[in-house]
Amino acid sequence: MNNIASNNVDVDANGVRVDEHSVFPVYKCYPISKPFINDNLQLDLSKPYIPFPETIISALKNLQQKIRQLENEKNDALVTLHEMSLQTNRKRNNEMNMPLPDGKLADKTLNKTTLSELSNLNLKLDSAEQRCKTLDEQLNRMKQTFKEHFQQSQSEMKSFNSDDINPRTSTDILNLGNININDDDETNAERTLGAQNYQRHKRTRLSEEKKRLDSLKKLAEDKVKILEEQLELEKSRCRIIEEKAKEVPQDPPQVDHQHGRKTFLNSGDNDMIDVDVNESGSYTFNRKKMAESDEDINGLLFQLREEYAHLQTQHDDLQHDLTHVIDPVSMADIAKEIDHVKFKLEIKQDQINRVISLQRKKNFWKEKVVKVTEYCSRDLNNHYKSVPVLNKKVERTQTRSTSSLIPLTNLDKEVQILTTITTKGAADIS
Repeated sequence: MNNIASNNVDVDANGVRVDEHSVFPVYKCYPISKPFINDNLQLDLSKPYIPFPETIISALKNLQQKIRQLENEKNDALVTLHEMSLQTNRKRNNEMNMPLPDGKLADKTLNKTTLSELSNLNLKLDSAEQRCKTLDEQLNRMKQTFKEHFQQSQSEMKSFNSDDINPRTSTDILNLGNININDDDETNAERTLGAQNYQRHKRTRLSEEKKRLDSLKKLAEDKVKILEEQLELEKSRCRIIEEKAKEVPQDPPQVDHQHGRKTFLNSGDNDMIDVDVNESGSYTFNRKKMAESDEDINGLLFQLREEYAHLQTQHDDLQHDLTHVIDPVSMADIAKEIDHVKFKLEIKQDQINRVISLQRKKNFWKEKVVKVTEYCSRDLNNHYKSVPVLNKKVERTQTRSTSSLIPLTNLDKEVQILTTITTKGAADIS
């Protein structure tokens, strides 16, 4: 606006800038304390309100004023050009009819100055015409846009109730802004801009609400997927525990004094290892269940490692896709998928570590049981060979003690034999 105003501009008492050569005001200077006219107005969202842009109206008035000023300049330039052309024709006729005076050089200089002035005036005239054309085109475009918006707003205003909408008339705007408007296009433009601003505000608010709901929906879907995967993992763990629980016997392990059978529980994998103590002193344990449990653990470990390798390849593919993607939305989606795959990889790694630790414990206890059985069988064989049979009563007590007792050390066995010999009668060793 300040660029449009000319250099010779004065400000009157009302704060209106007035040009020296024009009667109409150029534009209004807003006060410093209140830069906008409708500053104290509060917008109620429940009732639609139509604001009228006074700045656009003042800009239109400035354009009209400048067009008039340029037209006046154009007319003045045409008049001066016509006068100069008449003067040049007169001078040429006089020069042709009358003899040349003595001062030829002075006449030549005068002719050069007049020609330069004429060329300058022609250039100024052309520039003024071009400016007038551009301003006319701008004015026509603005009028066209206002008319189109007015036609659109008329169709939109029919949907609103007349009680809710209280549009101000053009006289209220004139009183507020001290602007005199006589064109119908400007009043129509005010109404269209008001309805358009309200619709724009409503659309932006709805679009923001939609974006917020979409983000919440995505977060909820991601959480649901994570919970479903955790639920599937828990279900698989429960199935494994149920299968292991079925293999465990219902009754607790008991000592069978009749056959000399004793059971040991392996803490690694809840499988029962049966150890038999025969009358001859040899120990045997059931290896069938141990082999089956080893096969189950190895199969589970192989399956978990295959799943881990599949997830690792999926993670590498996503990392490769992330480097070639430019769209920020797709980059965010791929990053979420990568985090999800990382979470799965951590779970699989934890499962593999647990299975490996279980396998180590199982092997440890298996070796321990084998060593114990070998030691006990060897020790009992030596014991039977070293002890002499005194009488039938001692033999009965001895066989009964070996079937009911856990294998002891050599010192304990010697003490036990002494007690069986010294006691008279049927005294059981506990």
